[in-house]
Amino acid sequence: MSYKDNAIFSYFIYKAAFITALCLSIFVLWRYYVICLVVFLAFKAITTLLDRFVYGYIDPQKRAVFITGCDTGLGNCCARYLDSCGFIVFAGCLNKNSSGAQSLKTDCSSRLRIVEVNATKQESIEDAFSYVQKHLPNKGLWGVVNNAGMDMLGDVELTPVSLYEKCFELNLYGYIRVMKIFLPLIRQSKGRVINMSSVRGRVYEPCQGNYETAKHGIETLSDSLRLEMVKFGVKVIIIEPGDFSNATAIGSEPQIRRNQLEVDEIWESARSEVKQSYTKKGIDSWIQPPKGGWPPKADSTAVAKAVAHALSSEIPKHRYLVQGKWAKVPFDSWFLTYAHNWLPTFIVDKYMSYWKRDLVYPSTR
Repeated sequence: MSYKDNAIFSYFIYKAAFITALCLSIFVLWRYYVICLVVFLAFKAITTLLDRFVYGYIDPQKRAVFITGCDTGLGNCCARYLDSCGFIVFAGCLNKNSSGAQSLKTDCSSRLRIVEVNATKQESIEDAFSYVQKHLPNKGLWGVVNNAGMDMLGDVELTPVSLYEKCFELNLYGYIRVMKIFLPLIRQSKGRVINMSSVRGRVYEPCQGNYETAKHGIETLSDSLRLEMVKFGVKVIIIEPGDFSNATAIGSEPQIRRNQLEVDEIWESARSEVKQSYTKKGIDSWIQPPKGGWPPKADSTAVAKAVAHALSSEIPKHRYLVQGKWAKVPFDSWFLTYAHNWLPTFIVDKYMSYWKRDLVYPSTR
């Protein structure tokens, strides 16, 4: 039996043992499971009713929001939705002449302003800050939505440090730069900081350690900042979208070409002794055919609604795990996001390894 076959066989043995233990525990402790389920449902019902009928909502009129990464994807959708809600939106775009930026100009109200900003450049963020500060309404800057980001593939052993730095410059350090510069305005308004994370900031899978490390960093950074901002009346909220890749430019042809160049760099930079355990064909299999693009092929309004709620509710959630109509969060994302902290690690590992078995045990090696 091959190593791959043995691993899959072991997975089914572990799975059978886990299901057996679960069934026995349900048989013996079913009353407690019922009580826990009733308590959970009651909690969800009460919080929903409180949110709808008791908690107040903040009037978005004459309140400004600055969003990064509005050229495409979730940022573009959020800018449109928040504009329709009545917020004054400063839509941060990498290129103010991009098709996504121009579509915001034509489709949204005159309140929306395009701000050119590169979150990897300190000077660019400072210029954006000066522009926003100069054009703020009387109620000031109510929210900052850190959204600009990039996808990144690669095994930990193979990925050069230069690609970690490239990913972190935008996905982690970019968030830090924006928050450090814009927080004085948010403190003045006692407003909100909203950081766009991902379900991959809570769970993990192979071949995405670079991207996931940055997203896990955003989760911890946001938690720390939330505690630090309590004394100023500022709320810090995390948005955790599931798979909305078809609603972004991640799967577009230009992004796929960028991924291929990065994969080539990964292979070329690998040491000879490392290459003996991998093949170029194997790592090329990480690249998927183009499936997304711009304009988007799917709807990400569910994410925009979560951002709007985080900005307007007097008592927003700390985290919003978002499942949309077109972004059906799979079992690994939705269930394991909640359960991976108390499930045995070998169960989570076995599931993720089996689900991504072609990445863990590629047949091309």
